[in-house]
Amino acid sequence: FLCGTHWLLALNEGFIENRAGLGLLLWLCLGLWFAFAYALYGLAYGVIKSRGFSQLVAGVAPLILLEYLQANLFPAYAGSGLIHRLELAQLSSLGGPLLMSLFVVTINGLLYRFLTQKPVSTPSRLLKLAMVMALFVLAFSHGLQSLKRVDALVSTDSKVLSVGAVQANLQRSSSEYMAGRSHEAHLLQSRTLLQEHQLDLLIWPESAYEQGLRRPLPIDGQFIRKDINVPLLFGGTSVWQLEGRKVSSNSVFLLDQSGKVAQSYDKNMLLPIAETRPEFPFMPKLEAELISAFPQHQEFIAGRDKPAFQLGEFRFSVPICYEMVLPDYIHSLVKEGQPDFLVTLANDAWFGDSQEPEIHLALSQLRAIEHRLWVVRATNSGVSAVIDPAGRIVARTAMNSRENMLASFSAQRHFSLFSEYGNWPVLLVLAMLLFDGSRLLLFGTKQLPCSASRTRTV
Repeated sequence: FLCGTHWLLALNEGFIENRAGLGLLLWLCLGLWFAFAYALYGLAYGVIKSRGFSQLVAGVAPLILLEYLQANLFPAYAGSGLIHRLELAQLSSLGGPLLMSLFVVTINGLLYRFLTQKPVSTPSRLLKLAMVMALFVLAFSHGLQSLKRVDALVSTDSKVLSVGAVQANLQRSSSEYMAGRSHEAHLLQSRTLLQEHQLDLLIWPESAYEQGLRRPLPIDGQFIRKDINVPLLFGGTSVWQLEGRKVSSNSVFLLDQSGKVAQSYDKNMLLPIAETRPEFPFMPKLEAELISAFPQHQEFIAGRDKPAFQLGEFRFSVPICYEMVLPDYIHSLVKEGQPDFLVTLANDAWFGDSQEPEIHLALSQLRAIEHRLWVVRATNSGVSAVIDPAGRIVARTAMNSRENMLASFSAQRHFSLFSEYGNWPVLLVLAMLLFDGSRLLLFGTKQLPCSASRTRTV
């Protein structure tokens, strides 16, 4: 796990300003927490199997329940790697990441029994191999049909939207310096893009406008868009008074055709430490030390609502950066907002030239499949992309490049079982436990010693 998350060490240089020891400690703590969860899984597996439950149930059930109940900074799912084989990743539209994990661990459980069971020619052993092959064929066939179905639906959609995204590739530095430079850089690139193309929506990434906008809305946004005359979606900071003190939130704003800013969304799921202030009311010295250790941290107020933006006949939701890696949150966002498509704004510049932006992009692909929605991802340093409802990338930018992205797509939401019913695979796993437990009570499989000379079946 630590080898796969070494990109977190890229934060040492910019976010915690070369405190390498602190960065290493946090990285190790994250790995230990992840390992602790799998130690619990191993313990649960041993206990369940020792109670007479089948090998498959003992291996599958605790892992799925662990993933469902996990409390991790970056949620991890055994099945997420299937995104690299889109035919198999289509399972996500049926049951989200938990169904993909259920598929992966079931395959592994059956293969384990096939490899360890003796003798080689027993019917039950061959049956397990046949089940593995059948599961692969079913999943792959469903994936192929899903890709064809999405193509057919997209080709018949009449609601076509043309969007453009600006990737200015600005390096992170002090807020004062960025506040002046970022706005002008995005304006300059936007003018170039609009000279060549007609757009229904222009998108700037997270933190593109850093000077802060005072609430309540609506406000006149002419000083932001200048001579841009198309609707503009951009990331910025909301500022208002709460109980006599100045507070702020990480927000997205929609500046409409008339130049008014009337719609906004405040980030609900703030990244710990980076966007929230560590609080230890009974240990003020420790709190002060932690605050000084993270000089780039923000003190944002978390949003409570999940409004969808209205753009003519279209509705769209805008999860911000970290929120896109949280499948349960995106499910609630889509369920509440009923959007026609998603736009996610992100700032991955903190991670430099690591693989984190590609991981972030892959997780965005999964969200597109889960809800059968088009996803537009706009970042300040890459990777910006447009993803179709089958998880295919139809347009993208390079890493650490200054460029504009343009795409037209049919902004139409399609039915998804996961979007409608959520984490139903958990109920399936609980049913597996109940069924196997009932079988044990009715028929008994465990041999317990009764005396030195005889045993009885329980």
